This record gives sequence, structure tokens and C-alpha cells, in this order.
Amino acid sequence: MELDALPGRKQVIGLLRRAEVELAQGKRVGEVCRALGISEQSYYRWRSEYGGHAGYASKIGSFGTGASLHRALVCACVRS
Repeated sequence: MELDALPGRKQVIGLLRRAEVELAQGKRVGEVCRALGISEQSYYRWRSEYGGHAGYASKIGSFGTGASLHRALVCACVRS
């Protein structure tokens, strides 16, 4: 990843998904972050920002605000 440009929302979600796959294979966070070209600090910040649910974060973006967003968040929390 270039240091000049900040990753967009879709890029961050993609990186988090890739990280989840590699972590599930038994790799350590440091190894995964080095392979993805990001810092551990960025990984943890993005994970907390997107709630650790990279799969649901992309779906939530397609909803509007109000009741539909609330339902999507509730469903995401219940499934995890």
C-alpha cells in the first residue's frame, strides 16, 4: 500500500477480510500486518471502527439512516 494515499472504506474492508482469513489460518497479527503492508495500530483502529465485522460493514453502507440502519446493526450484532 502506498504511504501517500489513505485507503478508502472499501479498501479497508478488503484488508480486514484478508486479515481475518490469515488470522483464522493461525498467523499472528504482526505477520499478517506486515504481509498486508499496514501497521498493527492501523489494523486495530480499523477493526474497532468497523466493529470487527468487515462482512457486515459493507452491507450496512447500502442502507440509509434511521430504522433500516438500526435493523441492520441489530441483525449484525445478533449474528456475531
